[in-house]
Amino acid sequence: MLQLILCFLILIGLPTDTWAERVPIDAGITTLPLKGFLSASPAGASPATPEEALALYRRGGFERLPGYLGRGFSKDTVWLAVDIDLAPGAPRTLIADVGPAYLDTVRAYQADSAGLITQLGQAGDQTPLHEVVLRGLRPAFTVRPIEGTTLLLEIRTSSTQAAIVKLHSGPHYLSLRSAEGLIFGAVSAINLIMAMGALTLYLLFRDRAYLVWMLYVLLTCVQWLALDGLLYLYIPWEHLSHLNLATNIFSVLLFSVGALLSTTLFQFQQIHPWLHRIFVGWAIAMILPLIAVPFGGAAIVGTLGRLGLPLFVLGMAAVVIQILRGHRASRIYGPMYVIHMIASMINILAVIGHSPFSELTLYGWQLTNFFNLLSLQVSMFMRMRNRLHENERQRLLLMQELSHKNVELEHQVAERTASLAQALRNVQQAESEQRQLLSMASHEFRTPAAMIKTSLDSLRFLVSQIPPEVARRLHNIEHASTRLTRLSNTLIHQDRLRELALRPTLVQVDLHALMEEVAARYIHALPDASTPLVTLQHPAGTRPELHISTTLADPALLSIALHNLIDNALQHGRSGDTPTPYPVSIALDARTDRLELRVADRGPGIPDSDKTRIFQRFHTLAKKQLSDFANPIRTSGDGLGLSIVHAIATAHGGCVYATDNPGGGAILAIRLPRVTEPSPLKK
Repeated sequence: MLQLILCFLILIGLPTDTWAERVPIDAGITTLPLKGFLSASPAGASPATPEEALALYRRGGFERLPGYLGRGFSKDTVWLAVDIDLAPGAPRTLIADVGPAYLDTVRAYQADSAGLITQLGQAGDQTPLHEVVLRGLRPAFTVRPIEGTTLLLEIRTSSTQAAIVKLHSGPHYLSLRSAEGLIFGAVSAINLIMAMGALTLYLLFRDRAYLVWMLYVLLTCVQWLALDGLLYLYIPWEHLSHLNLATNIFSVLLFSVGALLSTTLFQFQQIHPWLHRIFVGWAIAMILPLIAVPFGGAAIVGTLGRLGLPLFVLGMAAVVIQILRGHRASRIYGPMYVIHMIASMINILAVIGHSPFSELTLYGWQLTNFFNLLSLQVSMFMRMRNRLHENERQRLLLMQELSHKNVELEHQVAERTASLAQALRNVQQAESEQRQLLSMASHEFRTPAAMIKTSLDSLRFLVSQIPPEVARRLHNIEHASTRLTRLSNTLIHQDRLRELALRPTLVQVDLHALMEEVAARYIHALPDASTPLVTLQHPAGTRPELHISTTLADPALLSIALHNLIDNALQHGRSGDTPTPYPVSIALDARTDRLELRVADRGPGIPDSDKTRIFQRFHTLAKKQLSDFANPIRTSGDGLGLSIVHAIATAHGGCVYATDNPGGGAILAIRLPRVTEPSPLKK
């Protein structure tokens, strides 16, 4: 607290009351502040011409100033006057430097002892640059004094009616101007770097504190550039009035963003929610006067400055409370913030005319604000470091939780895998038992069926002695036993396929001879049939040559496949309720690269949607008539025969397909590749 009090006393400054009659200029002059040497025209009674001002001054009508000029906001013209007393060896050329840089218009005049007035030039941020004789950050004029010279300054401004006047030697002024340019450029560059850093942190963390900080730094930088004359010198303004408008707008925005930054960074809401609402409400309320800034900018800024003084005090008190509470950001950034608030209050009081206007009040708040921004930079980096530490802590916690979840998941996967393995073993055991039962039942069915067929074959010798009614029943029993035998064989073949035991034994096979052999087995299928059920068609009416129809294949498996195709065609190749099916034709299509065994029927055909599904296991086109064992041809099938055909064709490296018969019905074909030399086949 002692440091704050000392800083407050330094910033206020104690005016030096010299009340000197004339300014002494000696040979060693470098810079001479005119504090205490200036006189100003009376407030509210400004002379209209330099002649009137000189006459009024020499009559004693000017007011002696204890320090520099500082009368607050006024649109009246004010005149300053000072007498110059040359000592022997004094330089004949001096530079009169008039600040601050935001003065609109400053005209300088030089009068000799006889009252002859010479205009030295015109400067100010509302004066076109081509009319300025001596360019600098502030209005400056070249003075060539003689004995009894009086310097007159006419100041017109829409902002604060203030002036800080200094006299420099020519060489020292040039070096001073260069040094000030470097300092202001370096400070502006640092501000821009801080703003870019704030933007980067905001994009990384999405924390609104960094966004408010970036806006505050940018607005501060722009306001400094405007108040110190850099915007006037280095930006070509088409209308200089826009410079004043922009300066006032940026000042209002800086007040607003500063209030937001204070409550966001120091977390005033922890003290009391209403304190946070007051600062947020003030920030919003500061935006509203922007509409009226073009009509009375400087007066509005001054009014807002007066109204904001209680908020300055409230903000400093809140920061002190947070410091005493041990708030991290307040302890790091708070002391410099309080110093800057004190300097800002002193500057506002000086601008509005309630305290002496001096270099400390003009530049002190800028200096404290610069260190305030550096302190804020440190605070923001501390905030970033804390955020990174918190993110790292959260990451470690998430990694630990993820590791724990992974362990739990591994246990669950292991338990689930064991459960699935046990279920698979149960399914395999049940399937094995089912296959064993099916295989045993198939063999057991085939044995009595064969005995029944043998007994019926022996009764054929007694057919003349058997009554017709008994013969018809015996004939039905024979068909039933034939179907039972065929069903048993089909189940046995299907069981072999499911065990993946189907490995074709490849030998040279004459497919045409195989087809003749299979067709011959159906000659006596129906003793009372007038035409054979199965006919073999030859290409162009002749039998193919042996080498054309020969390939490497398994004759037993192809015979089974051909039997199943013929049986399927006989089952479906009938018309209405007629018990006798239409004849079935088989043909061989021998080509250079493949061979096709085709079985055609004259039945109702196969819908397009079923042409590929009929080769799936247990797929049938109609419900099976379980009660019709007397006529096996009329049943709709068991859905196993065509799946066996598909498996046999695939085992030979071929395929099976169904298509429409041009004469009505369907054609089912086995397509086999022509194989001339033994080669490994897919299982």
